[in-house]
Amino acid sequence: MKKLNNNSIPIHEFSIGVHLDSTETGSGIVSLAQKWMNVSFPDEKIPYLVERAIANDFFSATGTETEPTIIGRLIPGIDGNWSVVAINNLVKTIHDELIPVSRFFVTPGNTLEHLVNWVQSQYLLFDAYPIFNPFQALNEKTHELFLFSLEKVFLTKNIRQELSQEDKENTPMILTQKLVLTAVYQRAEYLANLTDNPVSFAYQAVNLQKCRSFQVIHTCYEEEIKEVITREHIAINPNSIIIDEDKIKEIIKRLIYQEAFSLTALTAFMREVTKSGLTDQYWHKIFDDFGASMALTKEIAPPMMIKLLTLRCLALPETEQEFMAWIRQNNSSLITEVYNDFRGKLLRNISSFYGDYFNLFSLDDKE
Repeated sequence: MKKLNNNSIPIHEFSIGVHLDSTETGSGIVSLAQKWMNVSFPDEKIPYLVERAIANDFFSATGTETEPTIIGRLIPGIDGNWSVVAINNLVKTIHDELIPVSRFFVTPGNTLEHLVNWVQSQYLLFDAYPIFNPFQALNEKTHELFLFSLEKVFLTKNIRQELSQEDKENTPMILTQKLVLTAVYQRAEYLANLTDNPVSFAYQAVNLQKCRSFQVIHTCYEEEIKEVITREHIAINPNSIIIDEDKIKEIIKRLIYQEAFSLTALTAFMREVTKSGLTDQYWHKIFDDFGASMALTKEIAPPMMIKLLTLRCLALPETEQEFMAWIRQNNSSLITEVYNDFRGKLLRNISSFYGDYFNLFSLDDKE
């Protein structure tokens, strides 16, 4: 073993185990095995904290056949910290089935930055990340001890300005633009330092688990990642309500701006209305962002505002009498026509789902 100098650290490695078999064209993967392989730690003993983090899915992802998902984490411990990078991808078995495999690189201490640098350097040298390759290890029967110099990565001013505009508590940050591995790490390190948490990031994330535990997730599958984050939040806080304000506002816009009535948008709106836990204060804010309260101080309003105020009555029934009084006071044939038409469309479609549970005043009703 090459003697380490003061400016280098060892990189240990191990991989998920697989069963191998010989075919007419050479060796092939049969299936996953319940053990590690290619372990370069002394006595093949993987640190306990690292094994527990893997067992609890903190490095779980699949990647694809062509692009691996790379996960980096600092794992703190009483007896010392470990820095880990997992490279996850899919491989085919001899049965032509795709299975997820992982190759782990581990360094002692708070050295994740340097480990990420080394992984990136491998990509620059070989035009590929060091993914799982059981055949190479099987033939060579060696486990390299990689050495590299500790060269500091500096956070650029542009990145600091970019991150200063983000909500530091609203992690993980999801990045979809094209970035190199080290750029994703830099952002994660910056956010981790702000919140005093261990660094964690995912690069080219596919089928990622434990999403809420990362500072930064780089992915082409933003909506899937957001769905996982929502499910994880509900699992931890089963009584919590996830509010997507932008989504609700988009639904309202479709109902009040589009000339053609959208049953899909109405169904989505009623789904939000019937969610338990959405407060009246929340709904007032949503509608006032469109100018609902301000409209009632004026004598006339455009058709979209009449529709908005009508929708508000569904979410906030207590506002209905005020709205009816405003319509009667203005005595505008245009307002009356728009209200009656939109009210009729709402009630006809709502009744199919909710019967007579929801109602809206007719202008013929008494005050």
